[in-house]
Amino acid sequence: MLNNNTQSFKRSHIRYFILPALLSKTTMNYVGRARKAIAIATLSLLLLQPTASQAENPVAASCNIRLAGDSTMQIVDPARSPDFGWGQLLVELVPKSTRIFNYAKGGRSTKTFLLESRWQRLMEETRPEDWVLIQFGHNDASYEKAERYTAPADFESNLRKFVLDTRKNNARPVLITPVVRRHFDHNGKLRDIHGIYPSLVRKVSIEMNVPLIDLFKRSSEEILQLGVLGSIDLFVHIGPGVHKCCPEGRIDNTHFTRKGALRMANLVIDEIKSIGPSQLAHCFINKLD
Repeated sequence: MLNNNTQSFKRSHIRYFILPALLSKTTMNYVGRARKAIAIATLSLLLLQPTASQAENPVAASCNIRLAGDSTMQIVDPARSPDFGWGQLLVELVPKSTRIFNYAKGGRSTKTFLLESRWQRLMEETRPEDWVLIQFGHNDASYEKAERYTAPADFESNLRKFVLDTRKNNARPVLITPVVRRHFDHNGKLRDIHGIYPSLVRKVSIEMNVPLIDLFKRSSEEILQLGVLGSIDLFVHIGPGVHKCCPEGRIDNTHFTRKGALRMANLVIDEIKSIGPSQLAHCFINKLD
């Protein structure tokens, strides 16, 4: 039996003398090429790794944001109407790496958004890691319009469906309470037009652990601070002949001017940057006035 010293000598002899002798020139060339390929592959992997600044600043990655809602969020053709949806102005508040897909449509409630397959289309186009911002309540609360009215229990059920469907797509839902309407009472206070619907959005948010943007609360505070006269500029109040859509003029305390829509969009971003989700906050740039 060989002792340890003899075995060690033989291993060293094989490694440093016999193996090199056995390796032909062709084999050595192959080894050299292999080592070079490994080095190039390693360098490529290092180059593909995010830098420290990129890792600390997730905005370098792309963001897809999909919007589901009503007229206060939708894209409006200025040739057809003087109002703007706040979702329409989000495109001005994001970097190039963020893409906004706006599915919102005027007059839609959770019920009609489902019945018209608008939600189905949104889900079919949603990809993993997308953000889905959901704002309803305006038209759900319109009990005088049967085609769009959604009973509170059904409204809550529809919101839960939206959340579950989004998560099944490995996307990320965010619930938004409906923006307030500008209806002041004789004491300068805002009248409650939406009833229980904002509270139901909050309820679903808590019970299903969904991020919430309380736009009803924030927009109420904003309009109250501006007051009866100061808040007029945020809404479509135009005289006769100003826009071809309404030759007789228009007094609209629901839909926004460009200034108002931009203000609401900034409130949404304020909420996201203040309370999260932090990953979504990185999808936006600083506010514009």
